[in-house]
Amino acid sequence: MVSVNGLPATVLTEQRRMHSSISDFPNHAFYAGQLVNAADDAALTAIPGFPWPNPDCRVCFVDVSSDAGSVAEGRRGFSTYNAGEAEAVARSLEAIIRAGYPADQIVVLTAYLAQKQEITRAIRDRGLGSYLEVLSVDTVDGYQGMEQGLVLFSATRNNESRALGFLADQRRMNVMLTRAKQGLIVFGNSDTLRNSDTIQSRWPSWLDWVEERGAVIPSSQLDTSRGMQAAEPQGGMIQPGLQPSISPSASAWDGLGDLAARSSGAHGSPASHSSASVTETVPSNTFGSSPEPVTASNPMHAFPPPPPKPATAWQQVYSEEHQAHYYWNKETNLTQWEVPPSFAEHRA
Repeated sequence: MVSVNGLPATVLTEQRRMHSSISDFPNHAFYAGQLVNAADDAALTAIPGFPWPNPDCRVCFVDVSSDAGSVAEGRRGFSTYNAGEAEAVARSLEAIIRAGYPADQIVVLTAYLAQKQEITRAIRDRGLGSYLEVLSVDTVDGYQGMEQGLVLFSATRNNESRALGFLADQRRMNVMLTRAKQGLIVFGNSDTLRNSDTIQSRWPSWLDWVEERGAVIPSSQLDTSRGMQAAEPQGGMIQPGLQPSISPSASAWDGLGDLAARSSGAHGSPASHSSASVTETVPSNTFGSSPEPVTASNPMHAFPPPPPKPATAWQQVYSEEHQAHYYWNKETNLTQWEVPPSFAEHRA
């Protein structure tokens, strides 16, 4: 117990944020089973558009190692990315949005900045670029203290040595597992996650937990289930800017120690101490009168066109290892420490 200003810290014993199936593993793995579920599971409805293998469990592991096209991780500067896993995340995200789940209640998380960029690229390539204005793609460190209805997490690591790096950090894992209220979907390579020689890793026990609950599917099943899950959108495609808003809720998970400063541009709902309530807000039509209905057979109206490409191919990237920014050229994959002239002119 740590004292603050001479007073002992108080550990909350009730969690009101997430569905009880989401809180089950973190409760026993990180809190010795001390937390009592006080969330209203009936109010935390299931996420549409995704083939949940166990309807009673709102956690799912999508195993990309079973995919014939499984892609090994790569390096971009000092950070790790996995293009194949990013594509699997984007496919699932598209189906979920098509099914009518509000984009502003979704966050995609990863431990690596390069994977954040790769996921953003995959989302744009599927014509979902406009939704990046309302949904969030962030790192675990950047999303500390936040919460959202649905969390999709990309573990990223897939290598012969089965190295996990700081993905094995228990504090980061705890943060990742406790951001979601309605659903948590984890994408990863089970072979790498289970067989790492990192002693402190909790990934093997987490994989055992999801397997015991029948909550594992191969990434190849995302394609075969897509038509069945997303053929009939629930109430039509929800356009960016017309999303329901959710007020934040209290929980015991907010006592985690800070891992990093919260990103200034992160989307989502900061955790507070008010009870959860859902209010749907329908603003006036800004897209013109009598818009054509959005259906699965009318894809041109389902997704707005992606925004134009940036004027420079250079992007500033933060290195966790060196704690400094470097510059990455998205077209040539070149990295350098010096500020490129075109980048400086673009920022001017």
